[in-house]
Amino acid sequence: MDPGPDHPWTSTAINNLAQALRRREAEPLYRQSLAATEAKLGPDHPSAAYILLNLAELFVEQDKFAGAGKLYERAAHILAARQGANHDHTRQAWERLSGLYRSMGRSREAKWYARSMAER
Repeated sequence: MDPGPDHPWTSTAINNLAQALRRREAEPLYRQSLAATEAKLGPDHPSAAYILLNLAELFVEQDKFAGAGKLYERAAHILAARQGANHDHTRQAWERLSGLYRSMGRSREAKWYARSMAER
């Protein structure tokens, strides 16, 4: 059985390959995986959020902090809407965003996200 280029299994394989590369070559693969996932499962599917988190981590490694923050935030919103605000994956996404802001010296935003998580 050939699942084809738009099949979720293919998207998962591409995402896994990008994780293994973790260099400049990984970004196009993450973007390809994200596009295929969004096309088949929708832009607000948790699988898309996990790819966004992986891409954000890559951006952090490349010092692309502003882009990473946007990706973390989008992923966290997707996970909160689909899995709930108290789900472990949702909380981890918000924690990553808070940690990124803290490392960037944006303590106000970091504290706000940390406080918001504690209140949930």
